[in-house]
Amino acid sequence: TRTVKANFIKDTTGTDVMIHGGDRNVVENNFFILGAGETAATVSNNGNIPTGSVATGNLIQKNILYGEVPIDKPWHLNNTGANTVDKNLLHNVVKVPPSDTNSLAADPQFKNPAAGDYTLSASSPAPSIGIIGLDWSHMGTVGYDAATANAYGMPNFWS
Repeated sequence: TRTVKANFIKDTTGTDVMIHGGDRNVVENNFFILGAGETAATVSNNGNIPTGSVATGNLIQKNILYGEVPIDKPWHLNNTGANTVDKNLLHNVVKVPPSDTNSLAADPQFKNPAAGDYTLSASSPAPSIGIIGLDWSHMGTVGYDAATANAYGMPNFWS
């Protein structure tokens, strides 16, 4: 099991998170700012796994998908087993049946995205589905430390 958690992902091309032949991975509490042609996550099978095996048990939940333009394919689940995509906050992004049953279509109410401030405002609907604001003070190349790891339940590589 691997976890992709508490990331701010913007200005990429193609797929932001790729689970290629993996099982029981978690993608949670990330802020995806999607432009034209971007996909937040793809789960697909890998030619290196045994015949008949499928990527299964992956969980993509409690993320914000903010379309800077209308996004009609935020997820790609290609030839996979039972994976869960649900409880995400979608702005300018369509729900993808049968996934996203409990996802919320709403404005996340960032403080000032035009100026690059993606902090959640006090009135944001994100906490109502379990999304917490990102710890911006620990973002970037120098931001990952023991305190951040502990706060988000991530691996702690420090003694």
